[in-house]
Amino acid sequence: MILHTVNKPPSHAALSDCLAVMASDDLMLLIEDGVYCLHEVSGDSRVHVLTPDLEARGLWDRLPAELTAVDYAGFVGLCTRVDKIKTWA
Repeated sequence: MILHTVNKPPSHAALSDCLAVMASDDLMLLIEDGVYCLHEVSGDSRVHVLTPDLEARGLWDRLPAELTAVDYAGFVGLCTRVDKIKTWA
């Protein structure tokens, strides 16, 4: 199982490249400007979003119900659940 972190906005190829290789048991975490990808992945329950980055960009009220917001402790928890971490930057 891999945790894929995406830190680029939808205009960048990072999200589409990540989605192309994600396995069904992989997880994704949107961080930094990657939180702007909320609506591109809104139906995917494997996706988590870093709460401080959502709040910093004024997107907290736009979080789709299927996505899970996590704080930094939650980020660490995700890292401990997986075998590898892949950053898409």
